[in-house]
Amino acid sequence: MFFFIYVRDNNNKTGSCGSAGFSFFQHSRDVLLFKIIKEFLGYGSIIEEKNINVIRFRVDKFSTIDEKIIPFFYCNPLLSSKIKDYLDFCKACSIIRDKSHFSNEGLKELIEIKNGMNTGRVH
Repeated sequence: MFFFIYVRDNNNKTGSCGSAGFSFFQHSRDVLLFKIIKEFLGYGSIIEEKNINVIRFRVDKFSTIDEKIIPFFYCNPLLSSKIKDYLDFCKACSIIRDKSHFSNEGLKELIEIKNGMNTGRVH
């Protein structure tokens, strides 16, 4: 399971753009389960990575992240070290929601949070 933030250069007047995503994956034999999850939730996309036998459920739409994913994990807290990534993810999403990432200070904070999540986490 991954909570992730990405930052890219927009190459226009607004400068850099930040967004968020959520993903989890299983062996490709579980494709039917993922289709049921997507149908039940009513959102997300399923990505089959056939070359490595992996099926991935992914949500990239910020409004869905903000209105569905964050509240779900707020009501159903993770009982693992992933809670740290979730809490950082929430901070980053707050910056994006408030459009603070369009300022240099907000963008810097967003990048720091992003770099400290998942495999970048020191402790």
